[in-house]
Amino acid sequence: MCQPQKTVAEISFLLLKYLSKTSINDLGSWKKIFVILEKELGYQCIDFVQFSKFNYQICSNLSASRSYSKRQIGVINCLLENYKFEDSPGYFRKLDTPALSEFFDHCKADLLIIVPLFLRKNLEGALLIYSDKTPAKLQEEERVIFNFILSRLKDYFHSNNYKKLLQKRSECLSTIATDIQKRFELAAIASEILIYDWDLIEKKVIRFKRGNNKIWGYSSSKFNKGLFWNKLIHPEDFTKATTTLKLQLDNKTANAVTCRYRFKKLNGEYAFVQDKGYIIRDKEGIPIRIVGGVSDISDLVEKESELEVANERFSLAMKASNEMIYDWQVQKNEVTRSASFQKIYGKKNDQGSLDQWFCKIHENDRERIKTSFFEALENKKVQIWKQDYAFLINNEKIYVTDRCFILRFPSGKPKRIVGAVLDVTETKSMIEEIRTKNEILKDISWSQSHLVRAPIVRMQGILNSLDDPDLYFWKNDELFKIFKDSVMELDQEIRRMAQKMEDL
Repeated sequence: MCQPQKTVAEISFLLLKYLSKTSINDLGSWKKIFVILEKELGYQCIDFVQFSKFNYQICSNLSASRSYSKRQIGVINCLLENYKFEDSPGYFRKLDTPALSEFFDHCKADLLIIVPLFLRKNLEGALLIYSDKTPAKLQEEERVIFNFILSRLKDYFHSNNYKKLLQKRSECLSTIATDIQKRFELAAIASEILIYDWDLIEKKVIRFKRGNNKIWGYSSSKFNKGLFWNKLIHPEDFTKATTTLKLQLDNKTANAVTCRYRFKKLNGEYAFVQDKGYIIRDKEGIPIRIVGGVSDISDLVEKESELEVANERFSLAMKASNEMIYDWQVQKNEVTRSASFQKIYGKKNDQGSLDQWFCKIHENDRERIKTSFFEALENKKVQIWKQDYAFLINNEKIYVTDRCFILRFPSGKPKRIVGAVLDVTETKSMIEEIRTKNEILKDISWSQSHLVRAPIVRMQGILNSLDDPDLYFWKNDELFKIFKDSVMELDQEIRRMAQKMEDL
């Protein structure tokens, strides 16, 4: 790079003389200073841009040569954040920095030298020096001049004008913080949950709830006190909750944590709560903040408990039952059957199609059942279907009762079918046995009313004839033979009925 036309002492004296005549807080004065530097040092453009850690420009650049758009400010700010300056200038060539190509083209430069300005170890801004000269390094004399300018800029930052800027920044941040707090409160009102913002670095927690309403009997002032929350977690749940939190925080890829625990209310009772948080991490993956919400799920846990008891009761009932539950997703044509399928039919849970089931129905019943079933599906008014049929298991015939409930779309088209198949083989055998015995009993009853009654009537007639003189024309031996035959006939019939009774 070419040597300056004036000596360092001459340029420094000129700048000092100019600054003594103007206010250090006058932006116009600084613009003239940079014009002098460009002229005396022979650079294409010299500028200064101030930034904050919140990624926006506090004031406009001080150079009269150019201005920066919001997008361009973002490009330079990104460069300042990602480059490790450590009080030394950074050198960026046009060919190596495509993002800055428009800056180089505008200034007709090939090199950008950034001289950082640190204030209390914070990067507050930088001198931007555009050049088309070689060598690419600042000369020692130029360093002295630029350090002089930076020292004066530090005075500018400490001036009343800068304090006003800081005050505006503080007011802006305060407004943003107030707005964020209101949004949290509105979210808490809308969702009826307790929202919290936990600063893991400062170890502070702010909780937002619905207005001035107390939650579980506690006021806001109680909620935001130190370890107040941890002390009210049920002892049996505390270890599990803290372990879950630690595992998620240690896992740098995790960005959420969820856990359930019991929380002690002011009246001494415990509420079941669900705690969901979103983990915010820095660039190294270290957790710095958690924003989340706590909701009361006591009613849900109670319903889940009731459901669990009901499911257990149903499961035990199914173990003692000969019923197999099935669920047919009509559109997918997939049938899922309960675990009792293996117990009843001697094979694992079958998740085949309905056609596979029809193939196992006995051929004498198959077409009848298919016709009846699909007619029920087509009839939009039918919700319950029931049929009895024979079913083949390992080539052995069993008898089942199949009944189901048909769930339909609003259009009436079948959506889902849930039903149960009951093995009634034993019941059917018992019915057949009862039917057989009923036939025997009918035969016995008929014999009693006809075959038994006939000889008894004859014997009664003989006895009655003995007392009637008009009927004494019968010989004794004839009466005796009739009586004897009747007794023998009655005896045989009684023996026959006794044998049938034994067969029952």
